[in-house]
Amino acid sequence: TQDNIRPLEIGNVRAFLCKDCVEKLNRDLRMTLQEKQSNNRFSFASRGLADSGENIPAGLFGAFVGMAIGILLWFFLAQIPAGYPLAGFFLSFLIFFGYKKLASKMSFLGLLICSTMLIVSFIFSFFFSESIRILVELNTSLPLNAKPYSFDDISKSFLTYAKMSEHKDLVIQNLLLSSMLAFVAALLRFIMYSRE
Repeated sequence: TQDNIRPLEIGNVRAFLCKDCVEKLNRDLRMTLQEKQSNNRFSFASRGLADSGENIPAGLFGAFVGMAIGILLWFFLAQIPAGYPLAGFFLSFLIFFGYKKLASKMSFLGLLICSTMLIVSFIFSFFFSESIRILVELNTSLPLNAKPYSFDDISKSFLTYAKMSEHKDLVIQNLLLSSMLAFVAALLRFIMYSRE
């Protein structure tokens, strides 16, 4: 009937529709909008795993090269008193930089790859450099006729030596400082990724 027809304006289009038609149109528009939003969420999630244009094998190679350089730099920097924080920062920075440089883009998958490589290389570098430091300290404090400790002795019971009162504070300090700056470098890369 004439009383049920109402004017409806969508953008620049004006139409005269009945009440049932307006309700059906609103339902259809809501369903279309929900489908579009769910498709956008799916495409965003899939884009987050691996961006198109991201060369993951090349990025992996770049992260590996960055990790190798970072580990070598770690062993040089660990020899100076304030070197551990710088070593952690550079290790993290070089892994993320190498990946980004060769992959050209970094997705969530790239961040996951770099974070995993960082954790593994950090543990290896820290364990190895601290074992050498403890070995040198133990061997310099030995009497002249005593049998010197070997790297194998220290590495097999690293936690025992690290818990000793004369080594514990320095091991914890080196661990906290190097991991803190490695985390800062990784966090900066994550912030840069989220802004891309």
